[in-house]
Amino acid sequence: MQPVIRRIKRSDASEMQAAVLESVGHIRPWLDWCTPSYRLSDAVRWTEEAASKWQEGSDYRFVIEDPESGLMLGSVVIRNVCGPYRIGDLGYWLRKRALGQGNCTMAVKLAIEYGFEQLGFERIEMRVLPENESSNAIAFRLGASFDGLQANKIIHKGVAKMANCYSFNAPVSCRNIYQKADIVLVDTNVQSVSGF
Repeated sequence: MQPVIRRIKRSDASEMQAAVLESVGHIRPWLDWCTPSYRLSDAVRWTEEAASKWQEGSDYRFVIEDPESGLMLGSVVIRNVCGPYRIGDLGYWLRKRALGQGNCTMAVKLAIEYGFEQLGFERIEMRVLPENESSNAIAFRLGASFDGLQANKIIHKGVAKMANCYSFNAPVSCRNIYQKADIVLVDTNVQSVSGF
């Protein structure tokens, strides 16, 4: 069964904390915030900020979910790093028990397509540490353009580091769909996006 993505909600906080704590071993090497001391209050803050960030158009946070069980498998986020040009930065993580099943690749694909088709992004970028083999493999599987190994593109453990930079450009059919109106979001009430 393919995963779905949906907007994150305040009620996801407890499950998010559990998923993060289950996954510290494989997430911590890449994401500084993922520690054994990740508290429920950290997850509450993250989920509570989600609605206002979405409304501002600065940060779109999704839960990756198993459609049958409702289990949270992880999260994917598109941050609007260059507002006027609708360029986003994509990040994600997956809980330990969901690894090795294609869940992350499919969730990233869903988020990218939603970003282009519903949020009006022109370009979505990924910055990945060279040694993060899994995330580099996802970019290649999804057909990202490799923009090169670039200096100072990612902050890791408080230090600016080199990163493999990838990008996806919106299909022509999705470009400039917001030119005629001051609309940033088509449907801010979307609950889930599924299957391809």
